[in-house]
Amino acid sequence: MSRHGSGPVADNGFDPGPALRQGMNETWRIQYSDRNGVWTERTVLVLSLHGDRFPKYLHAYCWLRRDYRHFRVANIDVAVDADGQRVPVGPRLLDWLDQRERDRHVNAAYELSEPVPVVVRNWASGETWDMAVTAVLVRNGRPLVRGPATRRVTPHHPERRGLKTFGHDNDTDICDPDTSETWPDPRTHPDIARQIGEAGRKTR
Repeated sequence: MSRHGSGPVADNGFDPGPALRQGMNETWRIQYSDRNGVWTERTVLVLSLHGDRFPKYLHAYCWLRRDYRHFRVANIDVAVDADGQRVPVGPRLLDWLDQRERDRHVNAAYELSEPVPVVVRNWASGETWDMAVTAVLVRNGRPLVRGPATRRVTPHHPERRGLKTFGHDNDTDICDPDTSETWPDPRTHPDIARQIGEAGRKTR
């Protein structure tokens, strides 16, 4: 793997620069090339960003190396945050973080004109629900799905029906009933996104 065919950018005299953003505590999954050109995929806890006008280094705890490291932004090919969003490492990173923080505090409701079938699986409890999404809610920036749902029968779970609200988290997946594709943000589901953009009604 190479970064757009250009290979890694070496450090000539390490200087992380002043701190541009501190106290982040963000878990990211990155694809990174070290100074020897070796690519690895790592989970890192980003603590701060350093540079001059825009981030040049991430200061983070690396779970692969089990140590605190500085990662050169130019050597990161892909970064994904804990919500599954692609992080635009580079000049747009600070603006993106600010906009994401504003979005996380928006409360909204999107009512759908056509129910969208999904499967909701809770891996902690072992429950599986067949659901028809009729609305997508955003509460403190967290997207939730709401609609009539039926819990599948298992040896530990009798059938249950009712209006339910679910959110995607570490224990819960919102999936396509046919392909099992999951959406960390249900607003990116093709049918839901279409209705939000074209026929959905948004209220605050």
